[in-house]
Amino acid sequence: MTNATSAVRGLLVYGLVLPLALVVGYLLATPQTIASAGTIGMLLGALCLPLLLKWHEPALFLTWNTGATVFFLPGNPSVWMVIALISLIICVGRRALDDQMTFIKAPSLAMPIIALGIVVLVTAKVTGGFGMRIFGTSMMGGRRYVQIIAAIAGYFAMTGMRIPQQKAILYVGLFFLGGLANTMSTLIPYGPKELYFLAWIFPVGAADASPIVDSLTTNFGPSVVRVYGLTMASLSATCFMLARYGIRGIFWARKPWRIIALLSIFILGALGGFRGFVITLAFVFTAVFIFEGLFRPKYLVILGLTLLLTSALLVPFARHLPLSIQRSLSILPLDIDPIARYDAEVSSEWRLKMWATVLPEIPTYFWVGKGLGIDAHEMELTSELSRRLLISTQEVALLGGDYHNGSLTVLIPFGIWGLLAWLWFIIAGTRALYLNLRYGDPELKQVNTLILALFFAKTIVFFVVFGNLYSEAMDFLGLIGLSISLNHGIQRTSRSVPVPDAVLEIESDAGATPVLSRS
Repeated sequence: MTNATSAVRGLLVYGLVLPLALVVGYLLATPQTIASAGTIGMLLGALCLPLLLKWHEPALFLTWNTGATVFFLPGNPSVWMVIALISLIICVGRRALDDQMTFIKAPSLAMPIIALGIVVLVTAKVTGGFGMRIFGTSMMGGRRYVQIIAAIAGYFAMTGMRIPQQKAILYVGLFFLGGLANTMSTLIPYGPKELYFLAWIFPVGAADASPIVDSLTTNFGPSVVRVYGLTMASLSATCFMLARYGIRGIFWARKPWRIIALLSIFILGALGGFRGFVITLAFVFTAVFIFEGLFRPKYLVILGLTLLLTSALLVPFARHLPLSIQRSLSILPLDIDPIARYDAEVSSEWRLKMWATVLPEIPTYFWVGKGLGIDAHEMELTSELSRRLLISTQEVALLGGDYHNGSLTVLIPFGIWGLLAWLWFIIAGTRALYLNLRYGDPELKQVNTLILALFFAKTIVFFVVFGNLYSEAMDFLGLIGLSISLNHGIQRTSRSVPVPDAVLEIESDAGATPVLSRS
């Protein structure tokens, strides 16, 4: 028996392990090629398969808002996209092997989501396919289709999980605090060159290249620095605090560290220079304030005094704040630096010009959308002409489908059918979140309040201020999936308080007399 076992091990070593080691060694010697990186990535994925089978659920929630990418795969997909696909495959496999494992049923949400997915796939088919340059095609933009489909896959993967009540805060923390990883894209340019390789995992965008902007500032005068990663991390941290403590728990719990932490997070977020950050938080706080039942004279007076005190401190010192914070606060009637005011006004005018250019195209793509595919050669030519200042930047954004308006990013690429499917989903999602807040577990009331408030705020900002379907579909679907997984579906009746299976007795002179019993 021992000899037979040894012989089998020897055969495995000489017939499988050694050839595989030689192949991996050759691939590591040529890491620059996509084939080598992809093959090594697949081998690492196979080695990580046992970990994924056990931890794919928390991994999905943790990576949903991180912004990290899988740099060794073709197209550099985001980590959440890969985990969402893997998690859905695992859930489907478990369902096929175990009859006890079932997906959470929420047909009122599944139908509009599936309808949106069908519209996306049909539009891609009739407008020239997905168009991915990594496969050698002359079209680009296929990643945008993949982002939407991956968001849909992530939602259904979340519906295959029932988060226990005792782990609710843990998963909420994973979902929101995972967004703190976005600060890496901001910190990398400031770090030592030895850590620049981290930019493969956490891409540094133009808005995060602060040192470059600083050098331009030194040569050409002050300018407004915008830091996207820091803003997103601050928004995630604020949402977690509201989900964990709520407005009552932050301002009326006699724990000043919570107020200090919230104000510090807001200041860091405002340093990003994005007005949308302030607008989103304003809607979120207003919605949470109302949903928590604080819309009463007593609390309104306290709120009014707080705003009055804040204004008294902010107005005199507004011009002395960093330019990025002044730009974030430019939506308020404050006396800010003309540079910050001009930068904000130019951005608004640019957006209005973009919308004026796009609106005449609506009848053309009303029934059959334009799709998300882009001719790569035309895009390169347009970008070059823009760099030479021969055409406006609006024309580049127009060709790329970046309309800076949520409704237009749905209607132009996917026609009226895409817009109807998206509105159907928004309405169904709002209803589901409201029902979970009203009838859900009282222990989850604070979390459900924040999810509904954030969904409401993102909807308003998406349609009125700024929105992009292919990049924000995961935000909306992620919030809905988190709520469904936490509440185990859509609650439609209030839950009664459970009575312990015990007999309460009152001691009397006559003996023990049962007064309440439940079997």
